[in-house]
Amino acid sequence: MKIFKHTLLLLLTFIVIQSSYAQSDNKQSDREQINQTMSSFFKWDLEGGVDNAEKALSKTVLYHRLNEKREHVTNTPNFDWEGKGKNAHEHNIVDVDIYKDMAVVTVLLRYNPQSASNTYMKTFILYKLAQGWRVTNVTWGSVKNTQ
Repeated sequence: MKIFKHTLLLLLTFIVIQSSYAQSDNKQSDREQINQTMSSFFKWDLEGGVDNAEKALSKTVLYHRLNEKREHVTNTPNFDWEGKGKNAHEHNIVDVDIYKDMAVVTVLLRYNPQSASNTYMKTFILYKLAQGWRVTNVTWGSVKNTQ
């Protein structure tokens, strides 16, 4: 009887563990979802397409930068633009920080041809909205020392 109870207990434990692994396999982690959102953003940035924009951007996304006069400029991008061109730049995600329903993604962006004046850091703020992780703010500037 003891062997039967132990066997039953082991079987139930195995079923619970398998069930929890199956649930976690079916649900992507926040980091994986954020990486997919960023991939859609980069594809939209290079190749355009409303579908890519909708997978990456909040309808209220706001871009921030300094213009040539060092004035703060903001704009909201057009979702149906055609992109910068398939090989216009290379991007490297430097850091991803996740804070519950908000994430901060830092990216090093090098436009082609690569040079010091064509290198930028971009910081993306993403929120976990009803439709998934979406970029709500983009801030960027040149990494070239202008002083």
